[in-house]
Amino acid sequence: MRPGNPGDWDEIGVAHPSVIERNGELLMYYSGFGPAGEQVGLATSTDGVSFGKFSGNAVLIAGAIGEWDSSGVDQ
Repeated sequence: MRPGNPGDWDEIGVAHPSVIERNGELLMYYSGFGPAGEQVGLATSTDGVSFGKFSGNAVLIAGAIGEWDSSGVDQ
């Protein structure tokens, strides 16, 4: 998994992948780092080699300033 393009939620970097299988599809949850801090994204694969990022990322976002999870979330 590569970091996103400039301006993407995961533009600074990606890390901490976790993969699970559901009905023959592999779901990879991963941490992405960007201007909003650490958030969780999703990528999918059918072969375990090529993963495509979910277009609705990030799937778990950091809270607003002052909330307990404002500095980031991780899976």
